[in-house]
Amino acid sequence: MAASDSKQFSFDPRYVESLILDESSVQSQDFAGGRALLRNYSKIPEDQIARHVFEIVRRTSAPSSSSAFSILVDQRRESLNHDGYPSIVERLKAGATFLDLGACFAQNFRQLAVDGAPVNKCTAIDIEPGFFSISHDLFRDSADSLPARFAGGDVFDEEQEIWRDLTELTDVVHASNFFHLFGLPKQKKIARLISRLVRSVQGSLVLGLQLGANEEPGDIPVVSEEDPSYCHSAETMQSLWTEAGDDAGLDSRGLEWIVEVKKRPVPERNKVGLLANPNLVEVMWNARLGETTKGF
Repeated sequence: MAASDSKQFSFDPRYVESLILDESSVQSQDFAGGRALLRNYSKIPEDQIARHVFEIVRRTSAPSSSSAFSILVDQRRESLNHDGYPSIVERLKAGATFLDLGACFAQNFRQLAVDGAPVNKCTAIDIEPGFFSISHDLFRDSADSLPARFAGGDVFDEEQEIWRDLTELTDVVHASNFFHLFGLPKQKKIARLISRLVRSVQGSLVLGLQLGANEEPGDIPVVSEEDPSYCHSAETMQSLWTEAGDDAGLDSRGLEWIVEVKKRPVPERNKVGLLANPNLVEVMWNARLGETTKGF
């Protein structure tokens, strides 16, 4: 798959503006999850967190820094508030491998460490690997103290070495705030790649949180007006993963993806610009490999 399938996102400026951190937003309830992580993992005193975050923001020149730092605001919603999170912690304690796609600052690995899960079998991948060096400054740790794997990777270039290294070796994949950046053809490529990365055994798991359709699924502008994203219903999400699994040959091994979807309202603070569309909801989902029912 050609790397040229990738794109640099031009986010709706109204939404980006709403993500800009200031003193009041860092102290707000929305940032409570990010503050707790910096306090509990990085051991930064509460009264020093805002100054520390702004120092890192000023020092970074990453093109997506505004949206990237906003992920800390969303820390509570993105990982801790997913129904599958407690089971991930237990699986990692039992030796499972974990892949975080579009990992940004790999904040989820730091949360896993706080919750007692080992991270030595965790891999973080982002198309902008510069975020990982920033993350060590942000969380005041190092590759020695956080022995996870960090790598740059392009999901539309399946020939990259990182994907070959992970093929059939991954137990759990996390992909939040990721699929809804793309139209359906590209989502299919990503789902097919993931279907090749996971172990071909019952119980392999993919999960995430993304924007979906409250009523009619289809192309809805999420990132920009010019480049609509495909927003799913429960039925189209199942179809996406069924097709991806078949393309990856899972059906020939007696396996298929079983998808569960839960809808919830978009948080009020995120209903800005394109995200104010009343047909948009947040979708918490997981796809688990199970025994195929085809032919029965």
